[in-house]
Amino acid sequence: MDARRRWVLVGGVVLVAIAAVVLWLTRASFLLGDDSAQEVTVLDQYTGLPPGVEEGAADRGAVVSVDPAQILVYTSGSSTCPLVPQTYEVNGVDVVITVATGLPEDTPCTADLVPTTTVVQVPDGLDAADIGKVTLVDG
Repeated sequence: MDARRRWVLVGGVVLVAIAAVVLWLTRASFLLGDDSAQEVTVLDQYTGLPPGVEEGAADRGAVVSVDPAQILVYTSGSSTCPLVPQTYEVNGVDVVITVATGLPEDTPCTADLVPTTTVVQVPDGLDAADIGKVTLVDG
């Protein structure tokens, strides 16, 4: 192999290495702090909507309770495979909760539409009275 081909090969390897580092450093989780997702602590779960939420409301949402300090997450879906909180992230005073069934993809689920409420603990270091917006995202 002549010197020129060797330098081209070395240059290509260096470019690939630099590209890999740049991609790693610019990933959303690095820039936005998304590596901070933590598991929720489930306190209770029941069929139905939380107190104060009326039938016909959005098919998902969250209610923050100050006394006792907790977040009531409600979703509508299969009664045998409900979407339940899995992880949360705190962005200032806002909370993003990821919901999923937590079941294998090939799990058979009923085709009914039933509200399920999951009561979760308020994230550590955050006072329930100070919580701003709670957003639910699919996991």
